[in-house]
Amino acid sequence: MSRNDELADRFDEFADRLEADGVAYKPTTYRRAADNIREYQTPIEELVADGQDAVQQIDGW
Repeated sequence: MSRNDELADRFDEFADRLEADGVAYKPTTYRRAADNIREYQTPIEELVADGQDAVQQIDGW
């Protein structure tokens, strides 16, 4: 499992918790971010090393 997949799974877990707490719109946003991270070809740790501007290259940020 890639780091991108691991991070995306965490976003999905957070969305699940928000849904369980009755939060209306945020779970969708976190799931969209998870999908975008999974689809992004560059390893997320490379983007993090390059800084916030690089992370914003991911669709949806």
